[in-house]
Amino acid sequence: MYYPRFSKIHGNFKLYNSKTNKADRIYKIREFTDYLSKKWEEHYYPGRKISIDESIIPYTGKYPGFTVYIKNKPVNKGFLLFDLADPRNGYLIRGELYTGREKRNNIGLVVSRTVRLLEKYLDKGHIVFADNFYTSIPLVQYLTSRKTGYVGTLRVNRDKSNVPLDNGMKKGEVRYFNSPDYPNLLLTLWWETILVKALSNCIKPRHISYNLYRKQAGGRIYKEAPLVFKEYSKNAKGVDYANNLVSTFRHLHRTSKWWHTIFTHYVTVSVNNAYLIYKYNKQKSRTLKYQRPMYRKDFIFKVIRKLIYSNGLPNIRDCDFHVSNNNTYLKNNDEKTCFQHTPTLIERFEKFGYNKKDHIHRIECNLCLKRTIYCCKDCDNAFDNQTIKLCLECFEIFHKDLFLKREDRRYNPLQP
Repeated sequence: MYYPRFSKIHGNFKLYNSKTNKADRIYKIREFTDYLSKKWEEHYYPGRKISIDESIIPYTGKYPGFTVYIKNKPVNKGFLLFDLADPRNGYLIRGELYTGREKRNNIGLVVSRTVRLLEKYLDKGHIVFADNFYTSIPLVQYLTSRKTGYVGTLRVNRDKSNVPLDNGMKKGEVRYFNSPDYPNLLLTLWWETILVKALSNCIKPRHISYNLYRKQAGGRIYKEAPLVFKEYSKNAKGVDYANNLVSTFRHLHRTSKWWHTIFTHYVTVSVNNAYLIYKYNKQKSRTLKYQRPMYRKDFIFKVIRKLIYSNGLPNIRDCDFHVSNNNTYLKNNDEKTCFQHTPTLIERFEKFGYNKKDHIHRIECNLCLKRTIYCCKDCDNAFDNQTIKLCLECFEIFHKDLFLKREDRRYNPLQP
């Protein structure tokens, strides 16, 4: 896309709102964020294990009033999101944007927000993994009544025990506690390097051995740890995994409008989720070894091309003439000028030959995005010496549209 066109689209870009409720701080993009969140849930259903955590959309501009600053986060300034993700692949299932402090309910702010995120997955036997920000006894009791498991670390001031339970504990010692007041809850204390606590309602008090991957004279070292902490460390980082995937190809354009940042984040998450669905389906139906799924960067470029090329037509610059073999041809409906060009092999295939397994899948037709080894060298002058890659099926279609008059072309809404 050329810069003048991009600047015009970016400067006049605005989201449509059917309802303007100015009491809502993000009413400008509320419908857009709700729509995408619903689509994320519709097109993917997670496995048995789900993780909840918070993430931050980086933003350092003028504060609209609900940005946050969290000291210990790697990205500590921006908009706060409460996310629900699948720990297997990092698919972001749902995201709720923090817009300021809410009114306190009977069950508490954190509990009500967690229940809102898990509304669709209650009473179905899922297991939720969360850190000590979400873990509390009322939340675990409520999830137990809704047939949902929970595993999470616990803060020191939330166990509601008047007696110190860690008296006389030594390094490596584990203690399990169960109370008659809360028969379904299991409190686990483990003194590894520091004292850590975990609360769960679906994991039994048992140990599991794991390898420390340190070779010594006697062989590998195996260490025992509670099963609760082993499962937590394995499945509680689904949101962090999703944020890592999203941040790899983050939109970095600066803008003076705060809602642009949230808009681009939601679009980036949507593209990442689409790639994860594509990758899963591709691996599931794979038969030959060389038919592996494409890289994420190639997938993103393919999505962009599909959005720019409307109705399968290339977005061609509107020029009044066409240069070929030092001859100038005007754009008109004359069939003689429509078929002056001939397909030729791409230069690297012409020199070194081609192997179907290794090279062809890298070259895509500009029109239909299929694999090809042909191009049109006569079109280089009209397109600033860029090689126009075309398959034999699309060669005639491309040149017919190129030589037609502007009013005779098929409608392309993205054509300037």
